Amino acid sequence: MVDDVVVPDATPAVVPAVVPAAPAIDMDALAASMRSSVQDALAGFVQANQPPPQQGPTSTGDPLADVVLPLVKPSLDRANVMAEAARDQSLFFQRHPEALEHQDALLTNWNLMLQKNIPFKMETIWNEYRGANFDKFHGKASERDTAKLQAAKDAEVVGPGSPDRSGGRGTIRDASEVPPDELAKALEGVAF
Repeated sequence: MVDDVVVPDATPAVVPAVVPAAPAIDMDALAASMRSSVQDALAGFVQANQPPPQQGPTSTGDPLADVVLPLVKPSLDRANVMAEAARDQSLFFQRHPEALEHQDALLTNWNLMLQKNIPFKMETIWNEYRGANFDKFHGKASERDTAKLQAAKDAEVVGPGSPDRSGGRGTIRDASEVPPDELAKALEGVAF
């Protein structure tokens, strides 16, 4: 081992023998300070997130109402939920006539939710029903699209060969390909 470090000018470097000590920390004082900071923070958090105090029954000033209202209010709330649900149902089927085909299944789900006192909108039940039966709805949509495409293809055929422009007389044929006696027979009574 080398005892002295040599620098390029060949003078020995002096290495201090004693390193200054870190300042002394009172661990008990640090722990007490941290404990009080954490307790203050938790107390502030608990106080900020405390639920509001429960209010007791409020007096309306009418002793009879104070007795009757707690007994009647649940029934009135239930009637209000039922009325709003009936209104929603009637408006829903006006807005979505395609849902009439599935009315029984929708009303079964709607009644089930109403019995549980969960006032779902019919729109929500309809969306859930369509999602659960996606394959069926997708198949019907595909059939409708195919029928519309075929109708468009049929409509683009004009003149001879057009099946939909014959007026119920069968397929329209090119007059140059029809024998003269059939052509004369077909044109009887037609005014030009």
